[in-house]
Amino acid sequence: MGPVGSEINDNGAHEYNASISRDITQSAFELALVTATTKKDKSYDLKDYNCVDYAVDVYNATRPAAEQLSVPNAKLQSGIVSVTIGRSPASLYTKLKTMQTEGKPGIVLEPATAPKTAPAKTGVCP
Repeated sequence: MGPVGSEINDNGAHEYNASISRDITQSAFELALVTATTKKDKSYDLKDYNCVDYAVDVYNATRPAAEQLSVPNAKLQSGIVSVTIGRSPASLYTKLKTMQTEGKPGIVLEPATAPKTAPAKTGVCP
């Protein structure tokens, strides 16, 4: 299966098990919006550009180079056969877990038995 079109959706009620939060300036928020809008037209491909790539690109647009998130590609292994599949939600979770262990702020990891949904946010950005 090759690349397919992508779209931006409201995932506010979507289950998640990990999150990272940061305070950002209005200009960083605007840059995130520009990045999200620009990247939404990129073809979705599980191996080359998937939801993790998109989320990391938008997040990284708000961070200085030294604070950008780098998520490794995931590998599937069966016996002696190993296949690299690109970045995955599991590889992102593992990266966030490592960052949390290192004491990085704003990271919340929930056990798989206690998924959360995104909190409702209202109001204007300061």
